[in-house]
Amino acid sequence: AMSVIDECYHAWQELLAGDKQRTLHDQPNEIKDLVRNLSTNSLFELAPNVDEHPTLHSPLSPQHMILQKKIITNPFGPNNSQQEPQQQHVWVSHQGPADTTEYRIKAFGEGGQQVSLWHDINLAHVDAETKQETPFLNFVCEIPKFSRKKYEIATSEVGNPIKQDTKKGQLREFKKGDIFFNYGCFPQTWEDPTFIHPDAEGTRGDNDPLDVCEIGARIIQPGGVRPVKVLGILCMIDEGECDWKVVVIDANDKWAPFLNDINDVEEQLPGTLDSIREWYRTYKIPDGKPPNVFGLQERFMDKAYAMSVIDECHHAWKELLTGEKERTIQDEPNEIKDLVRNLSKNSLFELAPNMDEQHPPISTKMMTRQQQSLQLTSSFDDSNEGPLSF
Repeated sequence: AMSVIDECYHAWQELLAGDKQRTLHDQPNEIKDLVRNLSTNSLFELAPNVDEHPTLHSPLSPQHMILQKKIITNPFGPNNSQQEPQQQHVWVSHQGPADTTEYRIKAFGEGGQQVSLWHDINLAHVDAETKQETPFLNFVCEIPKFSRKKYEIATSEVGNPIKQDTKKGQLREFKKGDIFFNYGCFPQTWEDPTFIHPDAEGTRGDNDPLDVCEIGARIIQPGGVRPVKVLGILCMIDEGECDWKVVVIDANDKWAPFLNDINDVEEQLPGTLDSIREWYRTYKIPDGKPPNVFGLQERFMDKAYAMSVIDECHHAWKELLTGEKERTIQDEPNEIKDLVRNLSKNSLFELAPNMDEQHPPISTKMMTRQQQSLQLTSSFDDSNEGPLSF
């Protein structure tokens, strides 16, 4: 890269000095016009004395190489690296032909049993070696950044594999284009369609796990699980449903030490939050739908607010898992009853019939069911198939 930069800098010097214009005689007229236009319109007016410009050594001098090395190696200093927690392993298997409605991404434990990415991954990240909670939560990726296939956890299928969403029998993609952050959900959460949050402008939950936008540098593959830091949350109203979007960053991302709350994102990575909001505002317009709207004056709320929403959704998930929710929906519309019953019958009771109904907040006390499960922690291997570390 540096050699190409040096070549282009040398070419610019020739252009600025007029040397290039004097050697154009054998070039096509359109090339001559391009170069002459540049020279006469700006270059000599801005820098009539090209000799005053510093030159790059070719090849680059040792001083340039030393500077380059300093820039590339740990730009955040030697003391900001974090030790990654120890993990256990599950297998992610790609089953069925890709780009078909039969394609599934399934997770399996070390003993060969299928693992639900919704129910069997802990919400709280637990270090596999110490068996202690860390300050992070587990994020399950469904759609990698810089891609557009609309993968999602199949909440009504036993084992909850990841599949590509469909509409009228056709596989769905974002017509707007590639998404620029890793998109997925928090396991062991559920946006209850019978619950109306006081800040959600009278709308109900969307009947899915809580959505997450991960803004780190790593491209996380579908089914990959990472420990993340919660930073804030946005309240999106999507076709009459409340659809929270939690903003997080991979706990081992180079920017993670600098981002601890939502204000840090705007300060350190200006424009990121506005871009996320505008993505969600406009991504359905190519489908012929109106722009999405947002609650809370379109503000991103802080980490404390986000954690309260996460805790509510974790509590709702526990009620769903135990069957308590199904026992209390007699007064709900039939379409709401069908949503809840479909989830419960198709997967939840088969996976975890003995869920403790006592709800603790997100803390070391929330491990009631997790201690019965595989105690899965977080992925640091995003290969397409094979053992993933959770």
